[in-house]
Amino acid sequence: MAYYPRQPEASEKTAGKRAVAYLNFMRNMKTLDKLWWHDNLYGYVQMINNEKKDGAPMQKLDGIITESHTLDGTDIDVVRDEVMSKWITARQECGEDNSMLFVEDYRYCAVGLLNDVQNRKVYVTIALCSRRHPLVS
Repeated sequence: MAYYPRQPEASEKTAGKRAVAYLNFMRNMKTLDKLWWHDNLYGYVQMINNEKKDGAPMQKLDGIITESHTLDGTDIDVVRDEVMSKWITARQECGEDNSMLFVEDYRYCAVGLLNDVQNRKVYVTIALCSRRHPLVS
């Protein structure tokens, strides 16, 4: 997936706000406790909205958050690889049944951020474009 440092369109800004709100919902549900990153990270977020559990189809939620690089200038591909490695480690610790995400077919993986100011951590989630739903129900 390519990242472009450009200004997002109005619709993308709205979708980005929705994506951040959904990441906040996930954090409140304690799903991101083991997934965190020490620096702010901006990029393309692609999430699946699974708040409805009544059998309704999941809705795809896309949006550009802001920039395509970390605040310290680290290449986003390097950060993504490191985040993926951290997430795999976290998954091994908590077990597959308790894992938030599948790791299969992550050719289009993207990372999203949630800055937890109170705990001074930046929680990171990884959304996967896959043949399977990336979020475990």
